[in-house]
Amino acid sequence: FLKKTSYSVLVNNNFEKVISLCAKVSKGRTDTWINGQIKENYCKLFSEGHALSIQRGTLLAKLKQKLGWSRDLNYENLVKTLYEEGLVSGPLDEIIHSSDLKELKLIKILNHIEFTQDEKLISVLKSQYADFIHTIGNTPELAQARDWVIKISRSNSFEEFGALMTKMPDELPPRVLDRLWREVIIPSTASSIGPFISANGFKAFKNLRELWDKNVRKHLVMDQSPSMHQSIKSLIGDMLLQSMSPVNGCSILFEPRSQHLPLL
Repeated sequence: FLKKTSYSVLVNNNFEKVISLCAKVSKGRTDTWINGQIKENYCKLFSEGHALSIQRGTLLAKLKQKLGWSRDLNYENLVKTLYEEGLVSGPLDEIIHSSDLKELKLIKILNHIEFTQDEKLISVLKSQYADFIHTIGNTPELAQARDWVIKISRSNSFEEFGALMTKMPDELPPRVLDRLWREVIIPSTASSIGPFISANGFKAFKNLRELWDKNVRKHLVMDQSPSMHQSIKSLIGDMLLQSMSPVNGCSILFEPRSQHLPLL
């Protein structure tokens, strides 16, 4: 198991939650010796420094969290849903019937879904397993990213939008940014800057959608990096300059903000 599974070990990451999970009944175990009083006593011992918890967490779980899929999405549940909805295509069928470990097959299926962007498939899975913008808020290392997404989605002008794009957080995974861009940032920004928008503004938003899909998206969905790197930032910067040219994007993006210019 240790050789075949990627995992991380955490100490005292969430003591109370660990005790609660240990006390939880499950399939094959209908009773537990950890009652409310015992849980309270253990938590008291922990607060006094006399107890600790050790948790093993798979890197797959962390990957699912960052990509916006809930913990309920495991290989068995995913395959069951795919068959029930009649969504098992040729490539997915090959993955499912391969001899790979279940964790690896799950990663391959999620990669396939991200790459093909099958709208029907994604819609079905999101209805059951999506935990997207909420997950970002609950992930400590993505707290700054969530604040940035909220701010940029409420931009009242292209100037504000451009300024915030130069402050894009480094800890935002490329594939997460792709989904945020298409599902949250662009639709929300179009609404907050609109509804009465000039012809040039309309062209700029049209460019931001089309050039993202044409020049940026394929690089993001194939990138499994846990954070943003300079080559992706440069690609996005070039796309922004071209997209926002109808609204004087060059001066918007190149206003003196020396601490943020690395995006471009």
